[in-house]
Amino acid sequence: MSEANVLSALRFGGSDFRLAVTDQERVQGLAMELRAMEAYLADLSNREALIARAIAETQGAEDSLRALSTQPISDSLLHVGAGVFVRTTAPPAERVLVSVGANVAMEKSKTDALAFLGARIQELEKAGITIRRERSDLAGRIEATRAEVTRLVEHRRSG
Repeated sequence: MSEANVLSALRFGGSDFRLAVTDQERVQGLAMELRAMEAYLADLSNREALIARAIAETQGAEDSLRALSTQPISDSLLHVGAGVFVRTTAPPAERVLVSVGANVAMEKSKTDALAFLGARIQELEKAGITIRRERSDLAGRIEATRAEVTRLVEHRRSG
């Protein structure tokens, strides 16, 4: 290897060694790629957590809706803010308002609302599966890239 093809020494694992320009450029490129993939992996983890919270919230709403009676509830408390409650009689829960997105709510029967919530849970679960699969694939690519960097560095160190 000529002096023109050699860059400054790198420090790796406590040993000094020299990399050819192409090897060093490859290692630097892989390092940048690793940082980008790790940032994307963190983003996917955040999305997965958000989906898990949305599923839990939707399941809670579904459970609450199932528990609602079709008879008027005589002793209910309505929260009006600042820790103040007003005693009231709640009407039977035959029809409910369901947010369908974009700040739009529709009145639905209890049965239709439960079906809507069930479909929403299924959509969220599918999205969660897709994200978990993507996270797994990305984690594999990260490990393969790390192995490639280690291989390049070790190859150059031994040679």
